[in-house]
Amino acid sequence: MIAMVFFDEETEEICSELGYTLILPPDSLRRRLDSKIVTTRLGDEAGAPSVPNVLGRADTYAELTDLTGYPELTPYEGGWCGNDLFPGALSDTHRETAIGHVRRLGDRLAKEGYKGFLEIDVLVDIDSDQVYLGELNPRISGASSMTNVTAGAYADVPLFLFHLLEFMDVDYAVDVEEINERWRELAAVDVWAQLIMKEPTDSVERILVAPRTGTWQLAEDGTLNFAQVSNDWHDVTHEDEAFFLRVYAPGDYRFKGADLGILVTKGRMQTADGLTERSRRYINGIRSHYESEPLPEPPKIMPIAYVK
Repeated sequence: MIAMVFFDEETEEICSELGYTLILPPDSLRRRLDSKIVTTRLGDEAGAPSVPNVLGRADTYAELTDLTGYPELTPYEGGWCGNDLFPGALSDTHRETAIGHVRRLGDRLAKEGYKGFLEIDVLVDIDSDQVYLGELNPRISGASSMTNVTAGAYADVPLFLFHLLEFMDVDYAVDVEEINERWRELAAVDVWAQLIMKEPTDSVERILVAPRTGTWQLAEDGTLNFAQVSNDWHDVTHEDEAFFLRVYAPGDYRFKGADLGILVTKGRMQTADGLTERSRRYINGIRSHYESEPLPEPPKIMPIAYVK
């Protein structure tokens, strides 16, 4: 059984040739549902309205409501570079409305033949106080690591286990209402953040030393030190601890936009004023543990004159 983030018809053909079962909805269905126009239509049919089709303008990326475009984390203006997960993001009323939207859209997607994991963004209009569907991600996405192991999901089972059960020959029964109610209560204690760390510079260098995957400790003087090998970021219990998942290792190359790693910690990473000081200490701390060397200059080719 194979699961992955991105795939296409060629991937499906390869899995079929090798005798693997691709436990994801068909590529053709995923591509159709990825259309914002299709999402809006299906949401409207289900009674879950999408954001009005109106263009607006933001003067700066700092005005947006997510970890976006910070030059310390990404070289791309407007580029996604993390998430803050905290109870105050939605009021109780907004959360109730959002859950209703998501469930109605989910039921409508089932009629389209979709089953398994997906993610739905919701947005709140702070002027009108209306809750809208933002977009549909009919796949595993960059935010899955956060949504799969929230306090509720981690106390019971990760959401992805339900995905596996959908594609396995297993008879099971769960009380969906009871689970959702319990997870809604546990959501009040979830405060997590993740930083998606890309290489922001234009140079290309070979990595000699890179920070290890595991738990890291933030000291009072702002330095970041490796604490222990770990593969579970729920070992992190305090804001001065973080889990770092290394992507590029010694021998790999760092270049503009390269995914260096993902850092997960308790507490907020940004406020209305931007990145917190603690967040900047984590970013600087991880970067301080990289050592790399420039690529050697290519040999110069001297012109040679040939005389007959």
